[in-house]
Amino acid sequence: MNDSKSILIVIFSIIGTSTNAQDLNCSQGSSVESYDKRLENSDNAENMSCFPDEHYCDAIICTKVGSHGFSAIYWGCAAEYMVDDVGYLGLKATLKEKFGTSFKCWRLYGEKDKNMDNLKFTRPPVPNGLMCLKGEMDANGNGAVTRGLCTDEEHYCFKARCAKDNGEWKMKYGCSTVAGNCDFVSAKRDDDKCLCVFGEKDIDFSNKNLTIEIPTVMTTPTLTTLTTKETTTTTTTTTTTTTTTITTEEPTKPTTTATLELAQSTINEGNGVCASNGVHCYLKIIAIVCAVQALIVAAQQFNAL
Repeated sequence: MNDSKSILIVIFSIIGTSTNAQDLNCSQGSSVESYDKRLENSDNAENMSCFPDEHYCDAIICTKVGSHGFSAIYWGCAAEYMVDDVGYLGLKATLKEKFGTSFKCWRLYGEKDKNMDNLKFTRPPVPNGLMCLKGEMDANGNGAVTRGLCTDEEHYCFKARCAKDNGEWKMKYGCSTVAGNCDFVSAKRDDDKCLCVFGEKDIDFSNKNLTIEIPTVMTTPTLTTLTTKETTTTTTTTTTTTTTTITTEEPTKPTTTATLELAQSTINEGNGVCASNGVHCYLKIIAIVCAVQALIVAAQQFNAL
């Protein structure tokens, strides 16, 4: 006996039938349509009597989307209203073993002690496939996100945040054949870098309430410190390098004398700073170096005369 037939037998045994003549008569049987025949297709029902303690004609409807999609209805009798009895729970357990959790079932009841009151319940069409939110929307709310149908190969709904190097970003929604890999989204968006999250397999609109954790962009506070240091160094250099700009004109003896005097003055000033504040002694070093350079230039000018 093949697997699909054994499942069908279990389903019928769970729902149960009775041939005893009782007051309540209900339609009992099934109608099943399956894409991949994991459930054997069927369409049969007949008028049969219920057990003495059963007072409701009911119907259980189950559907699944995706490439393994199906639609099934099981008519029968129920003892109590709105109670998940052994038959209903057993049917769901059988389907779960075959399809996992990616299916939906619900139960409908006729009026109490009303014959054949479950004939009004019919099997819905087989769902076309997985349904997901699809579309794009940028940070300003431009774009559109709508409900869309996935292909038979796509089993996951995803949500992605895709950003360009210039900081622009968009939220993208759609269907995916795999979960856990965002490369296919990035490849479709040129230079974009994407972060993705995925919903459960074969669950409609599972990307509706997904949350994407955005990494915090860290700033480097030392940039301000570096800028301050550079500004300080530049100010000091500007003050001391004025001694070298004097030599841009053709040197003369008076200019050489003035340069020597300025160099000596700079050295004296550096000594004074170092004596008054040891923390700033490095100024003295800078002043001495500049003064020596000025003396060398002055000597060269003097010899050239």
